[in-house]
Amino acid sequence: MYAAGIQLAALIGNPKAKQWIQGRKESPTNKLTKPCIWIHAASLGEFEQARPLLETLHKKYPNYSILLTFFSPSGYEIRKNYPLAQQVIYLPIDTIANAQHFIRTFQPVLAIFIKYEFWYNYLQILHSHKIPVLYVSTIFRKNQYFFQWYGKSFLSILNTVTHFFVQNKESVVLLHTQHIAQATLTGDTRLDRVLEIANTKYQNENIQKFVSNHFTVVAGSTWDKDIDVLAKTNQLLHADNPTLTCKWILVPHEISTPNLLYIEKQFTTKKTIRYTAITPTTTFEGIDVLIMDTMGMLASIYKYATITYVGGGFGKGIHNILEPIAWHKPVAFGIRYQKFQEAHDLIQRNIVQVITTPSDMLDYITKHTDIQPNSTIPIQNYIQSNKGATDTILYYIEANKLLP
Repeated sequence: MYAAGIQLAALIGNPKAKQWIQGRKESPTNKLTKPCIWIHAASLGEFEQARPLLETLHKKYPNYSILLTFFSPSGYEIRKNYPLAQQVIYLPIDTIANAQHFIRTFQPVLAIFIKYEFWYNYLQILHSHKIPVLYVSTIFRKNQYFFQWYGKSFLSILNTVTHFFVQNKESVVLLHTQHIAQATLTGDTRLDRVLEIANTKYQNENIQKFVSNHFTVVAGSTWDKDIDVLAKTNQLLHADNPTLTCKWILVPHEISTPNLLYIEKQFTTKKTIRYTAITPTTTFEGIDVLIMDTMGMLASIYKYATITYVGGGFGKGIHNILEPIAWHKPVAFGIRYQKFQEAHDLIQRNIVQVITTPSDMLDYITKHTDIQPNSTIPIQNYIQSNKGATDTILYYIEANKLLP
């Protein structure tokens, strides 16, 4: 039904649906020359969760090939040339015939699924071939279909999984109540990844010159509604504290001309510049808003923030809040964070702030205009108690000889 819906959407001109279908036609499916570790991620966010484990496996097990699959174009199109995977392809739709052909072609010795990717036929075929299956950074909730009266057949398929590495205690308890004991609390592997980025010696002379020791807000993965809140906050800030020079680095979730023009229109009270317009002679005099019109830099440029704002909370849901946390930066985000375990953990620890109005954002800025030296201790404690998920998973693989 899903595949039919995508076909229909493509026929009426939906660009992402067309990309989903065309990509599957063009995606290579060559047999691999070495035993295969199969890692599946739905999209780009799940890939970032898989990445620390993938890179470690590639390093420790050079005699194995890495097969990386995606379900969504937003993951495949960006990572289809990922160098540590011997092959990157779309996952064929979950039918018995597709699953049988896929397993027969690649013959994985270990399958690793990230977070929520529960494909019934693939799991059945993997189980019938006695191929170990691990789930990484998974979260279970009582309202998921597994735990409803109509989901009993899907619940049974969970018993075929070799081990679950989950993000919270509630998931462990919920699995145990269903007599599924093979679960370990490890947290989110993304934290290992963002810590790796934060530990690199990143320097960007242009951004450093723009910031120039001023109070700086880095707003990452923003959508139009986020920009509306931030632009209004900027107006309130100017009225409330006209002597404060506040620099804004705005990183839209999608780099497109309409999005960039929208940001410039909303921040008309400030002089703006696009990152790609910076030249060696740019002085940034009178420029308070830097708009990032390039991809792939956000996780590193949080380094230059005094405080951060992560977008998506006024839309479908917040983006990656662990990236600024890795730099020990204060974080704020909008109201739609409920599906993200790390948000709940950080709210409980009073590390982050939920923004509902521009006035909330103004208060958040005002509160941090005088940051004390010990203000990052709660963030450091959170990182210390939650890092290391990758090492735990790797230890399990080694101890159980899943990759002989």
